[in-house]
Amino acid sequence: MPERRSRGASGSRRRLLPEPRLYPLLAALMAGLLLSELDQSMVAAALPTIVDELDGVGDLMWVNTAYLLAATGVLPLYGALGDRWGRRPVILAALGLLMVGSVVGALASGMGVLITARVIQGLGAGGMLVLVQAAVADVLPVRDRAPVMSAVGAVFAAAAVAGPLLGGWLAGGPGWRWTFWINLPVGGLALLAGCWLLPKRPADAVARRWRARDLVPLGLFRVRIFALVAVAGLVLGAALFGAVGYLPTYLQLGLGLSPVTAGLWMLTLVGGLAIGTLVSAQVVGRTGVHRPLPIIGAVAAAAALALLAALGPTPALPLVGVALAVLGVGIGGAWEVLVVMVQNAVESSRVGAATAMNGFTREVGVVLGSAYAGGMITTGLADDTPAAAVFGPVFAALALVAVVGAVVLLAVPRKPLSTARPAADRELARR
Repeated sequence: MPERRSRGASGSRRRLLPEPRLYPLLAALMAGLLLSELDQSMVAAALPTIVDELDGVGDLMWVNTAYLLAATGVLPLYGALGDRWGRRPVILAALGLLMVGSVVGALASGMGVLITARVIQGLGAGGMLVLVQAAVADVLPVRDRAPVMSAVGAVFAAAAVAGPLLGGWLAGGPGWRWTFWINLPVGGLALLAGCWLLPKRPADAVARRWRARDLVPLGLFRVRIFALVAVAGLVLGAALFGAVGYLPTYLQLGLGLSPVTAGLWMLTLVGGLAIGTLVSAQVVGRTGVHRPLPIIGAVAAAAALALLAALGPTPALPLVGVALAVLGVGIGGAWEVLVVMVQNAVESSRVGAATAMNGFTREVGVVLGSAYAGGMITTGLADDTPAAAVFGPVFAALALVAVVGAVVLLAVPRKPLSTARPAADRELARR
């Protein structure tokens, strides 16, 4: 898309939002993404009710684990399939899997059927994030993607806040099966909108023989920018989300807050995340400057984790709130900008594969960080260490990991963001 300019006395300036004709398409993509994210948090909140009704305490861990394993395992595949066949059929297939899994889950009569439903949902949800990010790349120049990527971050924040509340309400009111049934109207609307609005096929797709190794495109790691950003994403995923996943536990077990009060304090992190994503989008869109933002974000997040570690077992809650807000700002300033950098590093015909492989390495980092933090916390609690004292060493270690991520990002070469108009946007303009 050519730079959209409005002239004034001082010359011209960039518009930071996409053209209005793209809003329905972007809304449909965000609806599908919100559906996939809510599937995780709603069911997690309703899980105690589910296992009680289905008498499945022994299989409790597999309800979420099966979903996560399926979603993570298919990440690289979706990117390559989207590059090969176009984003529309692959996104529609992912939405279809989400809806089929929702129907199976809603009708489940036992834990085995429910876990099967979660696998089907995971196979669909695994593609939504990378496919949405790649679809945005199909219709917007690299320089103009940051505001839309910040909307992706807003979807995550909305799901993080609304998912547990909605899942708990449904489980205690209409019934836990509605955590699955509720997906059908949202998914159906997203499916219809996708059929109508998504470009049929990237107009600049490269005609070449497709090879099996294209499904897992490890050759992308020969591109220096991609490799460094992907490694940094893995490291930061371990540090940031290894901590975020256990912050509610820290607030409840460590500081003795009630679940509701802990949830309210977690809103400080969500607020910081919103500020970080909005500021980074403004900076990238107006100036094209992008490389320093993830470095600053990683340092800010490391400082926040170090502050949490230094506060000790009896911290002042306002200081904890400040640390959570700064952590959110750091995540918001870094996370989506890294996706833009990855997409800018490769040719347009491989943007889906690059986005997916980057997402896969991030998820590996998240799993490693969560496993480390969970193991340290479990070991500390098993040794009868006071709960408030267990979390400090974990936060300190993860702060050091975040610093490593910042150091890796310092080695990323500078490359200006492209302002070239994608071919799929030209297709939409002709409709």
